[in-house]
Amino acid sequence: MLSLLLLAGAMIAQTRSPHWAITDLLMTTNDPAVTQDSLSARLAESLQQEARSPVSKASVESFARSLVAGLSGKQLVQAQASNLTTRILAVVHGAEPNSATVRRVREALARLGVDQMRQAQIARRLMAIAEQVRGPDDTPIRRPLLLRPRN
Repeated sequence: MLSLLLLAGAMIAQTRSPHWAITDLLMTTNDPAVTQDSLSARLAESLQQEARSPVSKASVESFARSLVAGLSGKQLVQAQASNLTTRILAVVHGAEPNSATVRRVREALARLGVDQMRQAQIARRLMAIAEQVRGPDDTPIRRPLLLRPRN
């Protein structure tokens, strides 16, 4: 009976949008029945599937481990988890400049009470993913100074 319920739950999870599937994962960070390793692995897999372009498995797994560890002990409500999911998906979809989307994730983590050192670690690892998806942020182009030789 239990296996049937697990199978039904897995099928329902597959039909949910990626946003809500990731939101649900984030909300289980305090579930004692779920290990941090298994949660991190599932989160990494979901994010890798959502990435606009290929990203290294190691980068996504490292980010997922840091995020799960940072959220451990936090009681997320669905609105908070959904907000964080939206911001993370913006990074992996590469919709906006990397620095802006990573900053928004860091701000969301601060509102959740994640300490600054962990925020910085998560942000660095997320930036590595963002740069793989979108490339480095554009930097202003300086026009070269043209000097004409004097005659």
